[in-house]
Parts: sequence; structure tokens; C-alpha cells
Amino acid sequence: SDLQDAMTAHPKIDPLTGDLHGFGYMSGAIGSNKMTYHVVSPNGVVRRSDSFEAPYAAMVHDFVVTRDYVLFPLFPLTFDLDRMSSLGSPFAFDAEAGAFIGILERDAPVSEIRWIEAPVCFVFHYLNAWNDGTQITFDAIDFQVAPNFPDPKGNLPGHAEAQGKLTRWRVHVGTGEIDRESI
Repeated sequence: SDLQDAMTAHPKIDPLTGDLHGFGYMSGAIGSNKMTYHVVSPNGVVRRSDSFEAPYAAMVHDFVVTRDYVLFPLFPLTFDLDRMSSLGSPFAFDAEAGAFIGILERDAPVSEIRWIEAPVCFVFHYLNAWNDGTQITFDAIDFQVAPNFPDPKGNLPGHAEAQGKLTRWRVHVGTGEIDRESI
């Protein structure tokens, strides 16, 4: 099968297999809550390109891949085309939407993605990720809100709240518990 829908600017290459892992958001239609998970072999063969539904439509800039898991973090930089007339952008950081992380075992079908609640913040990029059994650890730059994007009322964040902090996340797959610490 061919690659379907959008592809992230931040794919990950598995150092053991050489497979390229990627994802797309708003797959199929602008404003859609559908996402796509892609795996492409080192010789360009699409191993999978599977669509699934996220809790809401949002800008998803990056994702996390470990030896055994793929994580699709969803932070509330939500999309609503009706905002264009009032805000000049369809994207706004809507903390009330909540935040979620979709957890998928690497070889499992996307129908098995489990969405867990996450702390409300915004992350553009992930620096490293690994798992030890069912504990997933990743490092990220956390922002209190999405910098340079308004809230749903059109207010832009101040300088202080738009500063990123290097943070280590620990996600416990079995319980869905998440611990974070500044590093």
C-alpha cells in the first residue's frame, strides 16, 4: 500500500530496523480529528499507514517512539475554522479541552490505542524516549501554553508563560499515571 495522508516533519528512524515512523494529523480533511500512523521500511516500502480518531482536532507537531511503544501526545492547540473571522487563525490554545496521550504498542493495530489524560501544557518537540517494560520515559520542552497562539478569546500569552522548560516525563502504561520533573 502507498503512504496515505499527511506526514510529519519530525519522523523517527528506528536504529535497530531502519524503519521510518511518522504520523499525520487532520488526516483526510482540514479540521478532522483523524490522525494517521505510518511505518516505512528502509527501502521505501510502506509497512503501514493506518488512520485513527483522536479526542479532538489539534495541531500535533511531534510524537514519541520507543522500542516497544508509539505515543501520540495531543495538547489543546485546538482547531476550529469558525475562529478565522474573530481571531485570524483557526488554532487557539484551549486548556479546557484537556490533554491526552495516545499509547500504542508498536506492532498492535491502531484500534488498540489507549488515550490517557495528560497534564495540560504544550510540547513542540521531544528530545529522547525509551521504555523499560511498561514505563515510558521521554524528555520534552514543555510550555505552559502554546507560544505565539491565542487562547479562544484571542489573548496572546505573555512572555513569562511562553517560555519552554526541559522536562522528563514518565508514563506508566498499566496505570496511565504520568509523572513530570524539570531537568
